[in-house]
Amino acid sequence: MQVKQLFADQKFYDFGDRDSCAVFENICFERCEFNGCVVSWCESPSRRSTIKNCDLIDCKQRGSSLDAAVVEDVTVEDFNTNGQLFTTWGAVFKHVTLKEQLGRLMCSDLVGPLLDDATRQQAFSVANAAFYKGVDWALDISAAEFVDVDLRGVPAGLVRRDPETQAIFTREQAIAMQSEWEKLELQENLFLLTMDSTLKKHSSLGLLIAPKKSKKFKRLMADLKTLRRAGFANVD
Repeated sequence: MQVKQLFADQKFYDFGDRDSCAVFENICFERCEFNGCVVSWCESPSRRSTIKNCDLIDCKQRGSSLDAAVVEDVTVEDFNTNGQLFTTWGAVFKHVTLKEQLGRLMCSDLVGPLLDDATRQQAFSVANAAFYKGVDWALDISAAEFVDVDLRGVPAGLVRRDPETQAIFTREQAIAMQSEWEKLELQENLFLLTMDSTLKKHSSLGLLIAPKKSKKFKRLMADLKTLRRAGFANVD
């Protein structure tokens, strides 16, 4: 087994990884802080970086992002986003475990916040779909405690879940029961938005998550139970 290089109690400022094809592997970060750092901003899938066999333990970030990297065999445990939404832009994942307290996270299928390059976006969408065809599981969030989370960039069927607080539904189920779930009296609109987004994107599966550290956790759990009682979101 490869010995990991350890970085402990260090601060990283304005690290910029652009079009490098870099491979970051066999590294363990403990109690480190990342400020204004960007990994794997690239013009095309052939220039993306790879993060492999790495651990982030009890780290924090401000104003950083993970762009279109390939991330494999990585564990992230206790990641403080400092109240900010930490976003991954077009990244793909294989055997990545997220656990303990993880702040606010969005995995976007877009390669950037601005939709100004349709050709670039299409190239990454095709590459990412091909990548996931060879993945048995992408993310394990079964022990993750999020404040807020949106995994729209990861196929729901490749996500290992906590069955109590995280549920999968099929697109066919959403279509067949749309007239019913739209009329349910839910306390929050989060799950309705998720289901609507799944239909619009033609995804085969959708994922409903009640973030354990959210101030609305109890209300979201109540909504999840309501959906399940209605015969929705019962797919394992």
